[in-house]
Amino acid sequence: MTEPREIEHAIRRAREDILQRFYALPSREQHVVFGILESYLGFSGGRPSQTRTELRERAESIESIRTVAEHLRLPEGRMPGVEDYNRAIRQLDAGLPNSAAVIRRWGAWGEACKAAKNEAVSWTPTQRSYVRATAGRRHKTPEQQLDGVRTWLAEEPASTTIPDYEEWVTWYNEHEPEIPAATYSRLKPVSVLGWSWILRVARNEMSLAEAQSERLDELKAGSGALGIVGWEVIALVHGVSHGTVRFLVQAQGFPVPVLIIERNLPTRGWFINDVEAHHAGEPFPVRVFNELRPRVMLSREISEVLGEALLTVQNAAKRRPLSLPPIGGRLAGTYYWLRADVDTWAAEHPDRIHGTFS
Repeated sequence: MTEPREIEHAIRRAREDILQRFYALPSREQHVVFGILESYLGFSGGRPSQTRTELRERAESIESIRTVAEHLRLPEGRMPGVEDYNRAIRQLDAGLPNSAAVIRRWGAWGEACKAAKNEAVSWTPTQRSYVRATAGRRHKTPEQQLDGVRTWLAEEPASTTIPDYEEWVTWYNEHEPEIPAATYSRLKPVSVLGWSWILRVARNEMSLAEAQSERLDELKAGSGALGIVGWEVIALVHGVSHGTVRFLVQAQGFPVPVLIIERNLPTRGWFINDVEAHHAGEPFPVRVFNELRPRVMLSREISEVLGEALLTVQNAAKRRPLSLPPIGGRLAGTYYWLRADVDTWAAEHPDRIHGTFS
């Protein structure tokens, strides 16, 4: 027997689905549906409320513009300007509202023309709030989150940088609020991919799963001799978002981080073997929190040993020159060195040592 709560949830989901479909309709079709429901619910008679009167007037304005466009034999999809419209309604003498009345009802002539062309019109802040309150939330898969990028690329933008996309998202979401496009700041933590990877997936050069797999291989290859990885690898191994990783690594039974570069999540490091064993449900060794830190040197320590400015060492690390000790790995964008490697390098290059090891 179906429980009353299950019935209530099913009804709510059905209502939200209907409202989502209604909100996605062009404005002209929304007015048609409203008229049908008004008649069905028995509100066609009696004295109309102010709201119902305004809605009917807006619907009337849409049909008036379409009537004039047909009278002027304008091409499909083209609507008359204000002067042509006013001139035409005088010729038709059919009691159609003038342009001032249309603008008063719709806020702008362009909005009324968009509605007449069955295009989406801009939502008011009140409408946006009402949609969020009544139509529920639709959780998109990471793949569906990329639909906004696909729509943007289909318009063949001159430049495909992140700022260009973000600017387009702002414009698009103001004009197509029923199907909002996700910003890059939203896409990155959900897909666990950088911008270049996201573009390749959106262009159908590879699937999201393929991109994530290649990115995981790339990160594992760069995990250094110790195989130290950060939150990004954990997210890809477990197939979760950035946000979920924060809870995952704090769960009981998750491997202990063996390297802490700074006191926050992105600069914690785990052995890749431990992470993969945990995901597979296999045992892994007992570790000591931050046990590798004594074996690791950071840029500041290297700069003191070499007698170089910190910025000089950091820039040199990016170019990976022979003038530095071999880099042990990189964690969340921070390079680190293994003390044993630095000791060996220092013995081979005594002329480069200007400080002391701590």
